[in-house]
This record gives sequence, structure tokens and C-alpha cells, in this order.
Amino acid sequence: MDARSRQHFELTIARFIEQMKVAGFSPRTIDSYRSHLTIFIVYLNAETDVEQITAVTPEVLHGYQVHLYGVTDDRGRGLAIATQAARLSVVRSLFRHLVKADVLVYDPAASLQLPRRKGMLPRSVLTRKEMARLLAAPD
Repeated sequence: MDARSRQHFELTIARFIEQMKVAGFSPRTIDSYRSHLTIFIVYLNAETDVEQITAVTPEVLHGYQVHLYGVTDDRGRGLAIATQAARLSVVRSLFRHLVKADVLVYDPAASLQLPRRKGMLPRSVLTRKEMARLLAAPD
């Protein structure tokens, strides 16, 4: 991605962030969005031939999702499912905004499915005696 294209991406994101401020999003949320979108632009720059925001396709976004799944740290640990979902959710919000703002004709992130966390079972289960006492308690 050349400097002009990168600058255009950054301007588009700055407008999106400004709209978030106007809508009353918290500073922490805005900082988080900015960080996640910066990571997305770094990915586009390093891993794709995308030069314009209008060139982002569902396939590019799927590649980003696969990339997030494969990211590991120096210990070989991948990103948490919640982190992957947060990064993808921010990208999805950006493209939804761009469609509403008439920058894009269609939303390439519309079919993007966020990863789901595994359902966690409770760590402890009530005994029969505890359950009977709970059910017998007055309302």
C-alpha cells in the first residue's frame, strides 16, 4: 500500500472515530477501536494487495479472520477468542458505517461470522440437598 492509500485509509478511520465521538462513545472504546483498526490496516498493508477501502472484499476479510486465528506470541499462544471477536467486530462496525455514509455500495463484512466462545459449564453444581433447600425457600 502506498503512502497516499494509507493516508486515505487513515482519514476514513479518523472520520469513523469522529462519528463515534459525536455518538457519545467512551474514550476507552474509541481508543480500543482505533487500536483494532490500526492492526487491520497493518494486515492489509502486509498481507494483501488492497489499495483502496472499496477494494476490501469478503475474501479479504475472511483472510483477516484466518490471520487472527493463526497469530501466536513467542510462547506459541494464539489470540483469545474474545480478542479475535473484538477485532472483527470493530472491522464490521467500520464497514457498516461506510455503507451508511454512502462511501461503499455494499458491506463486505455483512457475512463475516464472529468466533464464538465455548460454552462454559458452572464450576460447581448444587447437591440434591442444596437444591431442595433452595426450592423450599420462601419467595
